[in-house]
Amino acid sequence: MSKLLKQFSPKGKIELVSNEKEVISSENIEFTIQDTEYLLRKLVEAQIDGREVEQASDVMKKIKELHRQCMEQSIAVNI
Repeated sequence: MSKLLKQFSPKGKIELVSNEKEVISSENIEFTIQDTEYLLRKLVEAQIDGREVEQASDVMKKIKELHRQCMEQSIAVNI
């Protein structure tokens, strides 16, 4: 039996994927700029154990990408 993992897709979707990287199902969850700012702020403030630094870095990169996309959408809408 494969383990299910949550993964962020580029458009703010959270996809359930197996450890074989097969998409099982997906939900459309929208993140706002405020959501991504909050998550980034909490990650920066968090005390991260040495063995979790790589994982935290990967998560931060994903959230930063979501934040960048939210900001681009906001700019496009506000023009």
